[in-house]
Amino acid sequence: FGGRETDTSSCLAFAPQSRRSRKTRSDWQVRNKDDFIKLEPYAVPCGVSWMKSNPTRWEGYAFYTSELAIEKCLTVTYKMNAQPVLAFVGGLQFDVMPGPLASVDAQVCWPIGNPDGMDLTQLKTVIRSCGVTLFSRTLRLSKRFGSSTDFDGKNTYGSTATWIRTANPRESMSRTKLLETNSSVHPEDLASVNASKVQLEWEAPVEDLYLASLDLGPDLGLKTRFELRSEAAARRLKGERVKGEAGDAEEEEGLLGLSSSGSSSLFQLFSFKHPGNINFELKGLLEGNSLELGMRMGFGPFKSEEKRLKLVDIVDQFAVTLNALPFVSSKSKEKALDALRSFSTNYVPPTVLEPGTMVALYNKQHERYIRASDRRRGRDLGSTSRMKARDLRTTWDREYFTVVDAGNGEVAFHNPRFNRFIRMQSKTNMDMSGDRALLPSGWRHERFTPVNAGNGEIALYCRAHRRFVQMRWHGVMTTKNQDLDADDLSPSWKFERFTVVQGHPYFYLEPGSVVAFRCHKFHRFMRMNEHADMSRSNIHGAYKPSSRRSYTYFTVVDAGGGLIALHSAKYNRFVSMRSDGKMRASSTKSAHELPDSWASERFAVVPGGNDQIALHNPWRNRFISMTPSDIVVSGTKKAQDLPGGWSWQRFKVYLVSSPSSASSYTGAFQGAGSN
Repeated sequence: FGGRETDTSSCLAFAPQSRRSRKTRSDWQVRNKDDFIKLEPYAVPCGVSWMKSNPTRWEGYAFYTSELAIEKCLTVTYKMNAQPVLAFVGGLQFDVMPGPLASVDAQVCWPIGNPDGMDLTQLKTVIRSCGVTLFSRTLRLSKRFGSSTDFDGKNTYGSTATWIRTANPRESMSRTKLLETNSSVHPEDLASVNASKVQLEWEAPVEDLYLASLDLGPDLGLKTRFELRSEAAARRLKGERVKGEAGDAEEEEGLLGLSSSGSSSLFQLFSFKHPGNINFELKGLLEGNSLELGMRMGFGPFKSEEKRLKLVDIVDQFAVTLNALPFVSSKSKEKALDALRSFSTNYVPPTVLEPGTMVALYNKQHERYIRASDRRRGRDLGSTSRMKARDLRTTWDREYFTVVDAGNGEVAFHNPRFNRFIRMQSKTNMDMSGDRALLPSGWRHERFTPVNAGNGEIALYCRAHRRFVQMRWHGVMTTKNQDLDADDLSPSWKFERFTVVQGHPYFYLEPGSVVAFRCHKFHRFMRMNEHADMSRSNIHGAYKPSSRRSYTYFTVVDAGGGLIALHSAKYNRFVSMRSDGKMRASSTKSAHELPDSWASERFAVVPGGNDQIALHNPWRNRFISMTPSDIVVSGTKKAQDLPGGWSWQRFKVYLVSSPSSASSYTGAFQGAGSN
């Protein structure tokens, strides 16, 4: 698109063109052995995980996979080892530590045939310890077709990986329109964008970020002692000090890998400690492009100061490698090394707005979060008092917004408490929309284009008014006072920049998780029974997960537009609010097969206070209720009008299991049934 290499995140599959609605083996058979079968190509989801979870979706399809070599690569490896030595009279020497202790790969790639003189396409660094990949960084030429394809910051694409998470080195688009903030224009408009304003982008979503420190103990066992996830990892990458999960000072120091220099931009990649009278400690430290070895020796109670030995400068290592390639021009070498230096010093993950997730928007300049005001029943948009970003509470409900896919690269932000969207009401006024659970197709003032503002921040641009959202002094929410294009964001503007904080309030039900709902009023759980009906369980005391209670367990399914559906794996049906005002179970359907036309099975999660939620169907305009004898439907009531005295409609959420693919969301239900 626009000359930029883009991974579509789809794979190729074929199916017989004349196949019937019911797929059979005969679709692939012919009457005469010399006959051909006419096939249709399809762009389908990739990976065996999808194939395993959706066997009926690709039944009768043939998947096509092939690796096409378009590049050649040269890898130069630097290795370093250290060994405590046991020496015997006989002259034998034993190495007791696995090696190498540290190794750095510098990989340079170029296109086969050097088309149009292109001589560089990728620079990749991989750092390992004892054969375990701890960290990798890739800088890949993305703009490689058409004119102006030099290997510099505006044309390259950066990605990272750790031992737990691999990275796709190519710039990719989401197959399901997950809204990344790496584009403020349509793909077809990319060719006309002012290249000097294009920011270097990262591949990893903030919520997927993971950093770890590897320990090699005296027993030669490998373990990860410290780890950070999600926002904590993002703050760490930006140079902020954050505590480890245990929160004590020793873990914080170990995780940050801080030496006597007190540098906050230092990453500790590995550590080896050997106790005893003759003891020592070795650390692998990464600061920018410099890999260093931290050493401390000791004898009994005496210890030396920590010394740092520079092992290799990654940029220098690439310079040596590039100089060894005679076909790489001096201009390309210079631009590649400059891009690599810039990549290392701007090590900030991007912001990714994924539909269905819950976020809070924080302005660093004013140290405030955007908040739906309780004035006029949530019609006003304001901000919190001054606070640090980390002070956001999971018990709040006015600061959190559900990300909704608004189409055409735009998003909308819905507040579940007041059932309203953030809106640019006019060219000078910001407020909240009328109450609505789903975004109407004709609403334009509630749609915003997320623009990458650099340093992990975004700006919100409304195409309808051609203005940016702005937070002024004292937290007043308004608009930028001039008409602009989305790519006109100035680096000096501070009021228009917001940090996206991934929200995990008590009322956030994460798709893929398995939960149970307990009504505090009656001390019973909502359940599905064998008669395709909804009912209530027997009285339960303290909650304890048990396979015998699987009839009370429901899988949370993303139903689109910020709504969810609840699926019973035991009965393979969805919870359904029927038009006759009764709660039932749907017809048999797997959790992956929720039809787009089903409205009775879709619910909005409404915060009910005191770690309780209510489930509201926007089409019926009613809540799920538990009576003294059954599960029924409430009287007509809007989602934002949940009365404070309604206890039959309030449920406490208990987490049975987290999504297997979302380890970064393990804190999603803090304060919501974690007892």
